[in-house]
Amino acid sequence: MMRHAMVQAPGEPPRWQRNDGSPVSSVERVILDKNFRELQRMAQDTLDDAVLIGCSEAQIREAFLRMVDALANSYGPSAKQLYAGIPSEIHN
Repeated sequence: MMRHAMVQAPGEPPRWQRNDGSPVSSVERVILDKNFRELQRMAQDTLDDAVLIGCSEAQIREAFLRMVDALANSYGPSAKQLYAGIPSEIHN
């Protein structure tokens, strides 16, 4: 079955899904949404500060992209086993 990308408003968190396309639980969604919005606020503050200081907006945006591209999965391939150890009432 083919899944279609959901259209979302700019700046809004995505509809979080697992690798198999199933949605994350409500608890997991709240955690991811909170982290997303916190990161968004920090990025906005950094962009605003950089522009006020006189940096190029394009430069800071490029720096953000490089930073995100450099992120690594801290759990590696073992993430599936870690998830399997979480009590089902949390992720179902």
